Amino acid sequence: MAASSAEGLVQVCAAVALLTVAAASCRATDIAIRVINAENGEPMEKQEIWLFLGKDTSAPERKGVTDQGGRVVFHISGSLPERFLAYEASYMRGLCSDIHFVTSEVLDRGVVPKNHCDEKHRIREPIRPRPGEAVIFQRRPHKWEYLQ
Repeated sequence: MAASSAEGLVQVCAAVALLTVAAASCRATDIAIRVINAENGEPMEKQEIWLFLGKDTSAPERKGVTDQGGRVVFHISGSLPERFLAYEASYMRGLCSDIHFVTSEVLDRGVVPKNHCDEKHRIREPIRPRPGEAVIFQRRPHKWEYLQ
């Protein structure tokens, strides 16, 4: 009787271990992108963000639109790439920061790249990211840029 109890205990332990591994692999990780107006520091809502995971940049793997706070959250299942790329869909006009991010840095502490469009330092308040958040600085395109 002791042998069958031991076998049952081993089977239960094996089942619990298997379920734990399965649950961990199904868990989604959230990556938030926050779009900030590079000229005044205000969040930019209704911006279409494209997220590229890994090396293939031929088509975005995820798309989302920023809310009133300038944020969009992507839920990513499975393994995460070492790096990712995120930008506003019309990024050629008005991009003011780096758009390449190291995944572990974003998840650990959040990342705010340098704002290349605020040379006069008009934004006084520092932008503070949350863990799991990457910031993109964007400016509204000038009218003449639409003619190009």
